[in-house]
Amino acid sequence: MAQLLTRRQHGHHRLHAVATHTDMPSPSSISSPIHALTSQVLTKIRSRRSVLRELADHIEDHSSTLRERGVEPTEARAQAVRAFGDARTVAAQVERIRNQGSWPDVAMSAFPSLFVAILFVSNRWLELEWIVGTAAVAMIVSVLGVYRFGRRAWVFSWLGYALFPILLISMVSLGSTAHAAWSVLSGGYEARDPLSWILGIGLGVAGLVIIVALMAWLSRKDWIHAMLVVLPMALLSVAILAFDRGVYTTIEQAQAQNAVLFGAFAIVVAAAVRMTDRLFKIGLLAASLPLGFLLISGGIDIGLRIIVTAALLIPALLLIIAPYVVTLREPDTDERLEHSAWPR
Repeated sequence: MAQLLTRRQHGHHRLHAVATHTDMPSPSSISSPIHALTSQVLTKIRSRRSVLRELADHIEDHSSTLRERGVEPTEARAQAVRAFGDARTVAAQVERIRNQGSWPDVAMSAFPSLFVAILFVSNRWLELEWIVGTAAVAMIVSVLGVYRFGRRAWVFSWLGYALFPILLISMVSLGSTAHAAWSVLSGGYEARDPLSWILGIGLGVAGLVIIVALMAWLSRKDWIHAMLVVLPMALLSVAILAFDRGVYTTIEQAQAQNAVLFGAFAIVVAAAVRMTDRLFKIGLLAASLPLGFLLISGGIDIGLRIIVTAALLIPALLLIIAPYVVTLREPDTDERLEHSAWPR
């Protein structure tokens, strides 16, 4: 029975297989069982290639040791594969190790939300230069993070704030164009300057296409990463909409409640990144949407608060259910295990 342990090596998690009674096959001869194992992990951590490479290294080391002791290559391969134990058990251990973010990951994931909370507290959230500067820094950090560190969880936390101006410009463009069109149709106003209409529709559609395409790609790679991108945009939209609709009685109340909202969201993101169980991660992140509304809607009538909160529970539940629906649509991994050399 194999146990998967972790150790820090140059700031990254490494997996180590420790066999209790045998010792580990060449990469070419173990590809089938390794692929069977990673198919168990694929829909959960979406890092199949790195898992395959790391497990293959460990099994190759074990197999080499056996061959040095005089074991035939075929038997060495079989013993090394058996030493790992059941594929699902190993996959669950790999998942726990790979899912838990390091403390630097936790800090980097929470920082943009904390910074937005500071912007609200310091009354800088309505100043254009701070908004543009924050979005630009978030985009630069996201791009450099992907280039330097790959798809780490904190990169997507920053990316959500970087994409919000694109979403805002898109919605304002489409909203303004729709309002102008309604004025022409219902109020008898004359449509002028067709170029501005084309520009408004073009900006709006282009922004939505960029965001929707990115979210579709991310959701296929890792659902949690997609949630880390979309939730900051959703919470910022809720905060701005609440301010625009007069939910707050004073500007100071708006600043205080939104600072609390994003401070709390920073804690939620930090906890989710540090957790090992994916269901808990998804549930915690999904709950931030209705709970976030409750935090900033103290001035609203209690009946309306209940209705809106109940309505927000629907997308929250969809965020929890969706990854399992996607998993059901993927090829059955039991068939791949059935025809592999991996012990069941």
